[in-house]
Amino acid sequence: MYSPENYGENSFVLTDDTEKELQRKKERSRLRRYSLSAGLMVVASSILFTVISYCLVWFIKSLGTSLYFSKDIDTVPNDIISSLTSLTAFLITGLVFLKVNKSSLSEALPFNKVRPFKFFALIVIGFSVCMFSNVLTSAFMEVVRSFGLNPVSSHSSASQTINSPLEIVLALLSTAVVPAVSEEFVFRGVMLSSLRKFGDGFAVLATALLFGFMHGNLVQIPFAFIVGLVLGFVTVSTDSMLPAMLIHALNNSYSVLNDILYQNYKDYSMTSEGVYLILLSIIITFLILAIIMTVILSKKDKDFMKLRGYDGPLTKKEINRGFYLFPTVIIAFAYMTIEAASKYLPINLG
Repeated sequence: MYSPENYGENSFVLTDDTEKELQRKKERSRLRRYSLSAGLMVVASSILFTVISYCLVWFIKSLGTSLYFSKDIDTVPNDIISSLTSLTAFLITGLVFLKVNKSSLSEALPFNKVRPFKFFALIVIGFSVCMFSNVLTSAFMEVVRSFGLNPVSSHSSASQTINSPLEIVLALLSTAVVPAVSEEFVFRGVMLSSLRKFGDGFAVLATALLFGFMHGNLVQIPFAFIVGLVLGFVTVSTDSMLPAMLIHALNNSYSVLNDILYQNYKDYSMTSEGVYLILLSIIITFLILAIIMTVILSKKDKDFMKLRGYDGPLTKKEINRGFYLFPTVIIAFAYMTIEAASKYLPINLG
């Protein structure tokens, strides 16, 4: 027989268990919703990018050759297409993601104030890691070529000669500034801010993986993944997207200027060895600065390397399985892998 006291005690136990299970279901439902949106957003961005590119190419061609003013600015139409396509594709998918998940722009796009020294230090550290990763990627590309494979660059400007002032400005805008805004809006903005609800470490890793594969080049994926880790860490460390945007823009600007110098070094009365030494000196200088900044920042802020954990009802294993094994996320990785592999063409050895 149950006494009123025992009955009341048992009912409270049942209530606690029921509430915990309801909380777990709520968290699993939220994780499924974010996983669904993240996977679809990446695939939709890639497809939209392609569709919009073809539409803009058709539109420009329909205007005739009037946009090709002279040989000195023959890359202008491609730069315009690249900029407009990137902005449109990522803006549409990002806004749809926010609408589906009922998130506000202020929540998705953090721009909190950062202490000046920390801001400057993280810019230097982040840019240094990106440049060093770029060097490793270049070395890896040479190894790949030694096996008779031809890694295809995803930068349109890399295959074109950029020499006029207008082309340089447009190349920097289309390859450095616009991607830094549009890609950060999606990955370190709407996606990272949502996934941070399951822990900063998980959010940084998940967005970095998707960011890396999104670049659609098997050689560039590891480099973009490392850059994604850096940008994600900087964002969660400062609760601001501005440092990540600046690092992203600086990194892409460095790549563009690298291409410009190697394409036109003879016009500047330089040698390829001279260009190499200049770029190497820049990398070494920034690496030394990054080490100094890291030491100083570690002493000033003991917690600057720490990431916020997850204190909800789900385990890390449940979160990782729930996200990485979700159908749309698997489809996104598969789609981007196939797209990258299709550009990885073997050299004719005959």
